[in-house]
Amino acid sequence: MMRMGIVGAENSHSWGIASELNIRKAIPGFCVTHIWGETEEFAKNAAEQGKIPNIVQKPEDMISKVDCVMIDHRDGKYHFAAAKSFIKAGIPTFIDKPITVSLAEAKKLMAYRKKYGVPITTMSSVPHQACVKNFKKELQKIGDVRVAHMSGPGDANSPYSGIFFYGIHQTDLMVELFGTDMMDATAVKHEGRFNGIIRYKNGLVVTINMAPVNGFAISAVGSKGGFYAPVVYDKHMGLPVAKIINRMFKTRKEPFSDARMLAPIAALEALNKSIKIGRTIPVPTVC
Repeated sequence: MMRMGIVGAENSHSWGIASELNIRKAIPGFCVTHIWGETEEFAKNAAEQGKIPNIVQKPEDMISKVDCVMIDHRDGKYHFAAAKSFIKAGIPTFIDKPITVSLAEAKKLMAYRKKYGVPITTMSSVPHQACVKNFKKELQKIGDVRVAHMSGPGDANSPYSGIFFYGIHQTDLMVELFGTDMMDATAVKHEGRFNGIIRYKNGLVVTINMAPVNGFAISAVGSKGGFYAPVVYDKHMGLPVAKIINRMFKTRKEPFSDARMLAPIAALEALNKSIKIGRTIPVPTVC
């Protein structure tokens, strides 16, 4: 039995993945056994929703009782500190999106896991929905992609580190579809709404937009045509992520390269700096 602990209960992802594993038993032999919450109320709610049998008073209390861990704070600024003790203890670690809200800190985390020889991964669930496979097929049909447009929910003034909170879904999907070879970023915000432009070195221009809308969508135009499609979630939207992390926990092989994990944060960091200083910012090198 693979026993997973969860650090963080404010985010619905905590009981979402626990429900898949503990209630639906979607992956035999993989379950959530322990959780720590930012408050007692958060911990009790997540434990009840996901049928998690054990609540711990401190995250470190679960170290000797679990085989793997999910770091799941609502605000990514807490992820680095939360993950370190588990990595040092040799426990494979899944860090929910975003891995951190600083590229420098994310790189430190990568170096830390290398020092202790522990596999880690991070991801948004959006790039791993079945519809994204269709997006890739459509992109192949339209030839040389010239421009792409993404949109989705989010608040540039979110108390959970601003654009990092929901912007990660779009930058993670962007990197999944178009790669890591970005050049620069320009962004503006207006009354909580956000518009960002990422220029790739091959000439591609991707716009990212956050506003009070109900779902994510993508459109693209290439040399042979274009397409538009909404992101349609799988019936069990968290299951693809659960399968990926289960495989990593078992094999101790990371599913993504450092560049793939860091590039979405590099894009968000450049966009965030552009908002603050009002000009185009180079996207930092990730590796």
